Amino acid sequence: GTIEDSYAQGEVNGRLGVGGLVGRLGFEGRGANITNSYFTGNVRGDLITGGLVGFMDSGKILNSYSIGRVEGNRYAGGLIGQINIGEATNSYWDIETSGQNSSAGGEGRTTEEMTSVPRPDDTYVNWDFENIWDQIGGDYPWLRWE
Repeated sequence: GTIEDSYAQGEVNGRLGVGGLVGRLGFEGRGANITNSYFTGNVRGDLITGGLVGFMDSGKILNSYSIGRVEGNRYAGGLIGQINIGEATNSYWDIETSGQNSSAGGEGRTTEEMTSVPRPDDTYVNWDFENIWDQIGGDYPWLRWE
């Protein structure tokens, strides 16, 4: 399946495969995709915890981000807790607000890098700020449909 142009916020708590937007992406090699999406809340889990996705079994994440605090005992990541098959392209997490310096996928950025306008050349690469995303200085991007 596909999750596109979406966001979630709030608190997520769980034990295994805990993510802000999705706990487990894909199943037994059947990929799923997340595009132009984000999560702004906090995530707590015991095993395999990620700011956007807990466990990526198979799939792709494109042009997405997470900024909330991520707390997990094993396999905790700013954007993704653990990946079996898949990749995150042009997707980011805030290393300061998440408390995570690493992730199974995506790229960590500082709060300033994620909220600055004009944007740094290596952040939000190939994102569509004319039709899909919007942003003003000091804020994280949001979806224009919001």
